[in-house]
Amino acid sequence: MNLSILLVVVAAAAVPRVEISTLSGDEFSGNLTSITADTWKLDVDGKPVEVAGAQILATRFFVAGQTAGEKESLELSLTDGSLLHLKTALADPKEIHVTSDVTGDMKIPRNFVQSLRFEKAPTSVDDSWKELVARTARQDMIVVRKNDVLDFVEGVIGEITEAQVNVLLDGENIPVNRDRVFGLIFYQREPGKAGSAARVQLLNGDLLQARKVTSSAGTSVELALPCGPEVSVAADQIKAVDFSSGRLAWIDEVAPREKKHEFEVIDVVPDYRVNRDIYGSRLKVGKRVFDRGVCIRSKTLVRYRLDGDFNRFQAWMGIQHGYAGDVNVTISCDGKELFSGAVEPNAEAQRLDLDVSGKYSLEVLVDFGKVKSDIGDHLVLGDARLLK
Repeated sequence: MNLSILLVVVAAAAVPRVEISTLSGDEFSGNLTSITADTWKLDVDGKPVEVAGAQILATRFFVAGQTAGEKESLELSLTDGSLLHLKTALADPKEIHVTSDVTGDMKIPRNFVQSLRFEKAPTSVDDSWKELVARTARQDMIVVRKNDVLDFVEGVIGEITEAQVNVLLDGENIPVNRDRVFGLIFYQREPGKAGSAARVQLLNGDLLQARKVTSSAGTSVELALPCGPEVSVAADQIKAVDFSSGRLAWIDEVAPREKKHEFEVIDVVPDYRVNRDIYGSRLKVGKRVFDRGVCIRSKTLVRYRLDGDFNRFQAWMGIQHGYAGDVNVTISCDGKELFSGAVEPNAEAQRLDLDVSGKYSLEVLVDFGKVKSDIGDHLVLGDARLLK
């Protein structure tokens, strides 16, 4: 049997509140009761609500008082983009055997393993490690640290025990003490395929690709991973589940084709910023807080390239919480105006859902409002996205 079922026992596990956003722009918020392959079921103020799984873009999980624990010391990255923090990691020629307080025990085929880091972050060589992992490897790499420099030798990684890493170098098997190894990078001639339907983000910073997401009781969520194992994770350890891959483009990940700002005075403050307010605060409009989006100052034009690939532009629009500025916003596609109006401070976010089918260029123009000044003119487009 090549599937290992992981059970994480959590005493008095809390039922999370879940916020769901859909392709149609609808949002639902309630207590999670169950998940099947087809439907997410919620209790919304005592009433059962069902949301079709095929319509879900993303979900966020909230449990009162729940915080992330300290990250475990080992870090494992997989070829499908998954990232796990672990207590232990051992290996035989075919599999990596890992344990974690959050995801339990599992066996992962070697062709899914990209790297295994032994030294806990942060360190002064983190950037160097990332560069090595991103390289196109010709063989397995055994990475060692010498003060603030990383070095490596190429060979074939064999068995990994609690005490040592066995490495085949020039036909000779050499045992290397684990405490001398910073990390291992695995060469994959034929890496494992993702086959992922969802990207699951945990509170401890783990990222898990999942072929299937289910829950029978709401207090735990079962994940079928592309690399084989089926994992049961306490729901209060989940931060978000993202189903958007291949279905949309987040505007914060789309580089503007053109950006113009008319400075009224000498000003070193940014005119455009992604995922944060101009001054670096978390994006917030009224009661809504956003992890993703853009913030744009007045007298700024931003143009994005669409190339006819998208059907809808959706966002929550408003003035950043705590600022008294006001702006006029015009949104156009290929010279045709889709929206024009004033955005006032101290108001709840306004929903945008615009048809951009077959269009090649999206233009957002932010101008002065009633007050001809850019002081406090921080327009937020929260959760801004282009849907296919």
